[in-house]
Amino acid sequence: MATLDRHVSAERRSLAYHRSVARKLVEQPALLTKAVENLGRSPSGPQSRYVAIWRQLLDGPIEDLVVFLGSDSELAKDCRQASPFAGLLTPQERWSIWRDAR
Repeated sequence: MATLDRHVSAERRSLAYHRSVARKLVEQPALLTKAVENLGRSPSGPQSRYVAIWRQLLDGPIEDLVVFLGSDSELAKDCRQASPFAGLLTPQERWSIWRDAR
């Protein structure tokens, strides 16, 4: 049961992280460049399906991306495991998410 709890906590933190990223992208759309760069470094393999989805979202309207980042759908949960948004939040923002997601 503890493993399930850790998994749920990790998903909750990931969703909170990506919702924070969404808010930041709305305020600073130029940050998309960092996500595109991160995506370009993604290895091929089993995660390539998610890379293709992220690429499509990053190339589309920011409104669609923001909705997807905050979505609790299974596809969004799966894609967040191969997220291109590393480095978009400050350490203080990340720690705040960890603290609040407990």
